[in-house]
Amino acid sequence: MDARAVYLSAYTGFTGEPTISNISYSPQTFSLGDDVFITANILDATSVFLAYRFGENMAFKKAPMFDDGNHDDGIANDGVYGAKITNTSNLIDYYLYADNDSSGVFSPVRAAYEFYSIQSQLQAGDLVINEIMSNNVSVVADPSGNFEDWIELYNPTNSPISTKGLFLTDWPNSNLLKWELPNHLIQAQGYTIVWADEDGGQGDMHANFQLSNLGEQLVLTNSDSLVIDSITYFSQVDDISFGRSPNGSGSFSMLTPTFNDNNDFPISVEQIFNKAMIYPNPFTEILYLEGDERIEVRNFLGQLIYSAEYVRSIQTSDWDAGVYFIYLRNKNQNLKVIKI
Repeated sequence: MDARAVYLSAYTGFTGEPTISNISYSPQTFSLGDDVFITANILDATSVFLAYRFGENMAFKKAPMFDDGNHDDGIANDGVYGAKITNTSNLIDYYLYADNDSSGVFSPVRAAYEFYSIQSQLQAGDLVINEIMSNNVSVVADPSGNFEDWIELYNPTNSPISTKGLFLTDWPNSNLLKWELPNHLIQAQGYTIVWADEDGGQGDMHANFQLSNLGEQLVLTNSDSLVIDSITYFSQVDDISFGRSPNGSGSFSMLTPTFNDNNDFPISVEQIFNKAMIYPNPFTEILYLEGDERIEVRNFLGQLIYSAEYVRSIQTSDWDAGVYFIYLRNKNQNLKVIKI
């Protein structure tokens, strides 16, 4: 009989299921991007793993747990197992599993339907309101085929972020916790879209309010009512968005929409606007229109600065240099022009 056969004939193995107790994590106060250790006392196990995720739209990832003294688990072979989660989100959902040659056990027992959660609070600027559209006539439809208002959130950090415990409101003076976002993961430098259509029956990313096309304030807060980000916008024109440029950090201005994408690389104006005969563009002191037009002119903030009926030219000597949007009411067209 060879050595392996001798060993197997004498090996009794573990009887009964493993036990898992004293589950803990460190550091107890962690921040976005930190490394976090999960530890537990585990007996009578030959294999142990940790399963974790950072949001409900992420599958649980599995990582082995070790009793080797190198994973915040005390000394080797002391019955304390540990695993390290690197570059953590602000939220960690997790559960443990241990088995031997006769049985296995989860903690909590009903994992992955039940799990443990630990969370840290985001700070101002960790997640930003990056772009909004309050007058979406034909740019992009929601999954139900409706052209609804939308809000783009952007994660400018190098770590994944969960939206659990965050709130959006368009009533900042009376209710900072108006609509709670779901437990949704946004990857580092990633985007997510909230449909502001007051129709939660269409999915968990549909808010319980709409954006006013006349302008209002929009605020993102955490559960402690700390303001993570906020914007104030003015009346918007059809199919034009209001977003940050440079992307994620700049001031807000009217843009050609970059739905769920980087604002620094917008699609061409011609893809959004029908061409109209307004010249020259760029301009300096005067704009000419081909044909009598009823017009409205707004600056890059969406503020109305000029309106007239049936004009063929506009004196612009008192306008500041920058981007302007001209709405031709007769043709139901918009055009972006630039003063230099």
